[in-house]
Order: sequence, then C-alpha cells, then structure tokens
Amino acid sequence: MDATDRLIKTDILSEGVSAADYDADGDVDIFVGSSEGSYVFTNDGSGNFRNWVRISEKAALAIGGAWGDVDGDGALDLLICNHSLAAPSEEQLAANNLPGGDGSQLLLSDQRGRFVDASERIGAVAQLYPNTCLLQDLDNDQDLDLYMVNDYGPWSGPNQVLWNDGSGFFEEDDGSSGLEVSVMGMGVAVASMDGGPLPSLLLSSWGEVKFVEAMGGGWVDSTAARGFGLEPKQQVAWGVAMPDMDNDGDLDAAATFGALDGVEGELFGMSNPEDQPDALFQQDDGYFVQSSDVRLDDPSSGRGLVAADLDRNGSMDLVIHSLDDGTRVYMNDCPSEHWVTVSLEQADANPQAIGARVELEAGGQTRVQWVHAGGVSMASSGPAEVHFGLGSADRVDRIRVIWPNGEQSVVEDQPADVLLHLSRD
Repeated sequence: MDATDRLIKTDILSEGVSAADYDADGDVDIFVGSSEGSYVFTNDGSGNFRNWVRISEKAALAIGGAWGDVDGDGALDLLICNHSLAAPSEEQLAANNLPGGDGSQLLLSDQRGRFVDASERIGAVAQLYPNTCLLQDLDNDQDLDLYMVNDYGPWSGPNQVLWNDGSGFFEEDDGSSGLEVSVMGMGVAVASMDGGPLPSLLLSSWGEVKFVEAMGGGWVDSTAARGFGLEPKQQVAWGVAMPDMDNDGDLDAAATFGALDGVEGELFGMSNPEDQPDALFQQDDGYFVQSSDVRLDDPSSGRGLVAADLDRNGSMDLVIHSLDDGTRVYMNDCPSEHWVTVSLEQADANPQAIGARVELEAGGQTRVQWVHAGGVSMASSGPAEVHFGLGSADRVDRIRVIWPNGEQSVVEDQPADVLLHLSRD
C-alpha cells in the first residue's frame, strides 16, 4: 500500500533515512538526511508524519544516521554520516590529494527532545568520506563504539574505529584491531559467526565484498576463507545485510549492486558495468556461495537494502531501492524451518532498547544479534528487532538480553515460530 500521503510534503531532497522512537512517546520517528540539513519527521501516534524538526543546518551530503545511547545517559543520540557534496576529482585521486569530506556529526540528546552538537568528540576522523557510520559495541565493554565505512580508502585512508571510553568520549584505534581495512567503502552488515559477543562485519565496496571476522579477540580478513566471491558484472556493491534467509540457523548474506554515476568504463583499473545483478549468498557449513536456485538478478542501479519480515510469516524479505527502477520487494516463503523474532521494550528514553544484544540458545547452538536503528546496510533502516532462524529446533531453550545499560534479563523455554516481545521496567 502506498502511504506517501502520510508524510508532510516538503522540497527536501533526501539522501538517507533511519527510524527510531527518538522522543520516547511510543511511536517510531524518521531521520532524514539531505544536502540542505538534517531533519526528524515526527510520528503523531497514528502513523502520520505531519511535522518535522530541523536538527542540523549543516550543508553536507548526509547519507544516513545511526541512533544509539553514546554517552550512557539513557537517551538516544544521533550520529549523522556525512560524505561530501564535492566528490574528489580524478586528478585529486591521482595526486593523492583529497580535500576531506563534509564532516560527520555527533549529536547528543539533552533528554528534552533537542540535541547538542558534540562533533568535536570524534575529531579528525569526521573529515573522512564515510558512506555508512555504525554505532556498535565492538569490544563487548557495554558502550557503543563508532565504525566509519570510508569511501576512497586507498587514497583517503582505511575504515576508522573510535573506541568509546564509557562516557561518550572516543579514542582512535592504534591499528592493531584488524578493523582498519582499506576499501572503497559503501555499507556494512553486522553478524556473530560463532555465537560470541564480538561482531564480524561484512563490508560492501567497489570490486569486492569484504568479510572482517571476529577471531581470537581481534579481527581478520576471512573473505576468501568464507567464500565471498563475485560474478564478473558484480562490481560496485552498496547496501548489504546478513539475515538467515532460509531459517536453517546459519546466517546468509545479500548485497545490492549498481553502476556508479559519472564513471564510464574503468577508473584506476576498477570496472563499472552499466548492468550489475544483485547477490544472494547462502551459507553452507561456514562457506558463502551465490545460490543457483534463488537469485536476485535485477541489473538496475541498486543502492539501499533492508532485510525484514514484512508479512510476518517468519521468513526474511528483502527491500532494495534502485536509482533507476524504484523500489523492489522480494517476498520470501522459505522452507518449513523454525524461527523466532524478538522485539524489546524498556521504560526509559530509549524505549526500543537500541544497542541491546540478544543471545538465543536453541538446538544446542547459541546465536547472537544486535538491535540497530540505522548505521547498517547503507542509507537504509529496518525495524528495531532481531530475527533468528532455528532450523529443526521447535523450542527456544534460553534467551538472554543485555540491555543498553548493561543489565541482563533471561527467559527460558519459549515456543518457536512466534513474534516474541520482551519488556523491562
């Protein structure tokens, strides 16, 4: 159903969105980034968005926003991911002389519905060319770190990590983590491969998708070891996600591809075909291969991608936005494996528990997911919930929730094939 009439009419040319209940009134609001400033469209409680608030007047290429409680005060802060209104020229790239991006922004909530600009806390890293800015507890110390997926990596520098000191101030990585990889970075997906608390990252880029896997307390490039290979026409990857598409208990991966505007032929040896089919990788015993049975062959210029169970049948569907072909929806009717979807609620200024970690035990296996609101895929935002495929397990043995403030809740012996809503006072 087209519900565009629920949005207030504006002349804003939007670049990216993210959705969260930022004012803690029980309904989901929408962040909209644009080149003329950044806005929040407020929900009136009935799913209509008749009012909007301009939260930043900065002229920047605001590709997206990530919500999370950065400073530990319980309220949702916002990281605005700004790329650059003036893309580097080929001459600047050839001379390795890039002027710097528009400068990403960190806005801290004052807990009264307004924001205070604290961008100085992220320092010179803000001047990179990020296409996606992730808020994620990377080191399992109960605070949100910052990970910038940086464009023009070979020239402007690798992806950057800022470690949160627990109070909303950050320290740069010393280069030893393994996360500072150099890519033409576009988007990111977050996954736990071993059921542990350290996330692995799937990065979309030009010429590759790169899998940086948490291992031994750090991160290593296991792209080849995990089988992530591309077909010849799959060159420029954008939005990316790692849902369990077949509910077999193993995460899969999806990525959308599309030609880069303004680049004909090759740039520094990198190809840019006009028609680039999207990719669906299915995992088999830890190895990701593009399925020959289920394919996403649309060759249009894809950009944003969201994985979500749209029809609530327990299977993850895909929504892909294209520059030249509108929005495509792939409805999934997977085999009769079991599943559970978990949403969270808490009685504070972060009612959806953005940033929480959910650990689920079923059938002798532990699976882990994190609750995000923006900052994943690219320029996209899905529902603030987590989905688990359970394979043949028809019950959930145990669910442990690590809430954003570090407190924990445990529920046991839950049914499968349900939408499970867990709350905390």
